[in-house]
Amino acid sequence: MRSPSPAIFFDKDGVLVPDEGTLLPQSEFVLEEMVELLSRLRCSGVWKLFVVTNQAVIARGLITPQELQQYFTRLQSTILKRSAHAYFDKIYYCPHHPHANLPEYRVLCECRKPKAGMLTMAAEEFNLDLKRSYLLGDRVSDVVAANLVGCKAILCRFDFGTKRVVSPEELMKMVVTDLSEREEKDKRAFATIETPLQLLKYL
Repeated sequence: MRSPSPAIFFDKDGVLVPDEGTLLPQSEFVLEEMVELLSRLRCSGVWKLFVVTNQAVIARGLITPQELQQYFTRLQSTILKRSAHAYFDKIYYCPHHPHANLPEYRVLCECRKPKAGMLTMAAEEFNLDLKRSYLLGDRVSDVVAANLVGCKAILCRFDFGTKRVVSPEELMKMVVTDLSEREEKDKRAFATIETPLQLLKYL
């Protein structure tokens, strides 16, 4: 049986594209350095690459699942035009929200971060070793989800030109508050990077 592979999970808003509060940010805003990072990771032959993103806009009835899938197709196509190696193995998204406008999505699910359902789903589908994997996100919910399954959480503070970033001091205060009941090692299970390629020093 093939040994489990390590993976790198990417949040979408605030990591791949700016988090500006719009429904579907323009895919051309993907940082050039992010495209280079994806290409280098893919060419290494070591990592599986995934997107894991909460998309409550579906639960609120603002867009349909079909429209979101079309956006993901455009996003991947835009990245591939800049590098033929920069592609994801799969994009996972959670459409649910506990206060959804649409009843069919008004559930307390296991996939919405800070729960780790999308990570465990990918691990089962692709035979992943989550203990050797990383999650890149810009929120405490990403850090919590990673900690739940033993991934190394990498907090991203990328400058897209418009996004307010959280200072390391603010983030540490939030993380320690949210994870006060967890082991000390879990509270420290993340690093902060300000550009995509800084990830490479942790791999």
